[in-house]
Amino acid sequence: MIHAILAPRAAALRKRVEQGPPPLGPGGAPVDTLHAYLDALLEFVWANRALIRALEEDGLETYYTSPLSEFWIGELARRVAATRPGGDADAQAEYLTHVLFPALRANVVDYLVSARGMPLSRVRDGLRSLVAV
Repeated sequence: MIHAILAPRAAALRKRVEQGPPPLGPGGAPVDTLHAYLDALLEFVWANRALIRALEEDGLETYYTSPLSEFWIGELARRVAATRPGGDADAQAEYLTHVLFPALRANVVDYLVSARGMPLSRVRDGLRSLVAV
């Protein structure tokens, strides 16, 4: 049931990512598109945190290997790699992607904002600082 509720919401975000205007959609500067993508994922997680937290309880396999997560991770890796041209860009992007993606878990974001009183803008700034180039 959770998947049925989240699916159209996720599809709308995916459409914006694949077909929308830059910087979230194709064609923007690499750093701008990466920041826009992180911002969009954070907003999606925040808006859907209760549903996503329920999915996160299914375990790590669900979190990382669902078709939706595989798209988000792949797109994140592509955008991270685009900000780091050079010989080792793919290896750097793979590692950084797998550090960033758990930072976007709904339970992490919800804890920081709800329990710690951290403004969502500070979470956003923290994510951006992790990818600073």
